[in-house]
Amino acid sequence: MKIPNCGRALLIAMLILTLVSSADAHFLWLKITTFENTNNRAAHVYFGESPEPDDPALLKRLGKVTMVAVNSAGEVTKTQLKLGEDSLTAGISDKDAIYLIEHTYGTFTRGDSTMLLNYRCKTGPALGHGAWTSNTKKHLDLDIVPTRKDDKIQVQVFWKGKPATGIQVVAINPGYEDQELETDQNGTVSISESENGLYTFRARVIDETAGKYQGKNYEAARFYTTLTLPVVSDTTKTLASKMLPAIPQPVASFGAAVIGNDLYTYGGAKGTAHSYDNESQANQLWKLNLSKPGGWESISEGPRLQGLAMVAHDGKLYRTGGFTAKNEVGEDQDLWSQSDLVSFDPKTGQWTDLPALPEPRSSHDAAIIGDTLYVVGGWNMQGPDNTTWHNTAWSCDLSSSDKKWKAIPTPSFKRRAVSLAAHQEQLYCLGGMQESGGPTKAVAIFDPESGKWSEGPELPGEKDLNGFGTSSFTLGNSLYVSTLEGMLLKLSTDKAAWNKVGTLERARFFHRMLPISDSKLLFVGGANMGSGKFEEVEVVDVE
Repeated sequence: MKIPNCGRALLIAMLILTLVSSADAHFLWLKITTFENTNNRAAHVYFGESPEPDDPALLKRLGKVTMVAVNSAGEVTKTQLKLGEDSLTAGISDKDAIYLIEHTYGTFTRGDSTMLLNYRCKTGPALGHGAWTSNTKKHLDLDIVPTRKDDKIQVQVFWKGKPATGIQVVAINPGYEDQELETDQNGTVSISESENGLYTFRARVIDETAGKYQGKNYEAARFYTTLTLPVVSDTTKTLASKMLPAIPQPVASFGAAVIGNDLYTYGGAKGTAHSYDNESQANQLWKLNLSKPGGWESISEGPRLQGLAMVAHDGKLYRTGGFTAKNEVGEDQDLWSQSDLVSFDPKTGQWTDLPALPEPRSSHDAAIIGDTLYVVGGWNMQGPDNTTWHNTAWSCDLSSSDKKWKAIPTPSFKRRAVSLAAHQEQLYCLGGMQESGGPTKAVAIFDPESGKWSEGPELPGEKDLNGFGTSSFTLGNSLYVSTLEGMLLKLSTDKAAWNKVGTLERARFFHRMLPISDSKLLFVGGANMGSGKFEEVEVVDVE
């Protein structure tokens, strides 16, 4: 069909308007990602309203784009980005560098005005990392520098190396709540640190100076800079860890306890997630001397178990329950929960059978108040398609010569993969997986004196999964819990909320966290969905 001249003119005008609006409504964003199950990282540049894939066709209009890396020594490395499926991308090797881009898009005309459009973008490690003190103002004419101040995220905007006053800044938190702010006389704006996640900032400067670009005159230039900022609670310095000898066999869902200067671990899952067989279950009792850590020592063997609980009391270890896979590698899974209560005396090196639990139990936890051992949570697996979730909880007086299990008041929940901690003469049952409803961050409290259960403050975190496979223990007068997201939390003195102490260098679940002094917590075993099981044994001084 032949389009009349007036129609062609109108169509061209509409196309120009579309291109102008498209360019003006989009920004460059730079984000670093880590490949699943590896430590390999890549930089991705997106052209859109947020640091996520948008129309891939728009990326082709950018032409050649160069990324600059500035390391802690101020050294600069330049990388040419390549066009990928939905981003411009390049591999990176320095996780501690600041990455930035300075790119001129070109001229566009709106009405009678022609403008030059300039995009800048920037990213780096988590807020609080020393890399953010690197001087990038000489690389970006419009720069955004983040810091943490008075429990807020503060960014300072620089225009041509000087603090920029009265500059528009748009900030968006991980919950996609946006704020439009204006920089003060120091070029700064601040927002609340509402949660962990990726925060974004966008600053704009309009320079009314006329000029020419690629043969085209323009009356003014617009500059946009974006910052994508990963944020985790508090500083990594607070939770820097001291390394102890690596665990001999990385495991998850195992038992661990400390007696004097000795750390003990028993059993656990050696294989891959959700794959169970007899060979992939550990059956050794290991010991590490914490005062003179020369190495681990295998001191005993027993049944192959995972999903068990182990505590220390009066110089002995007490192991409860767990499950055994009766099937061999490659056979259909045949999983059986156990009811054993056994004690181990390090002085004699002997295990002693004690009265068995009233019912088999695994994926539970145990804790001690005074001389009484408590067991809460879990389920009973008796082969394929025969699983019962427990709504019972039990206690056993370990000081009695005639040890017996006694039922405590029935909990109002059925949960497994919980952690149990004794705190100020009460039991705290944290998180877990529900029989119906999936993972939960709920906290239940049992008071042995009144015999009543009550609800405690819910664990924080972006997802309910943050309550799955936690580890908790009292250190000094405070109750701590470490979570799947890597948060170390402390119960407030009024027991009404969980306060973020900081973020662990290794986010673990189905691990064990144990106190080894008045201020130090030890982290052993467990796994991470991205990196698998951990052999590292860490000590964190919470003070």
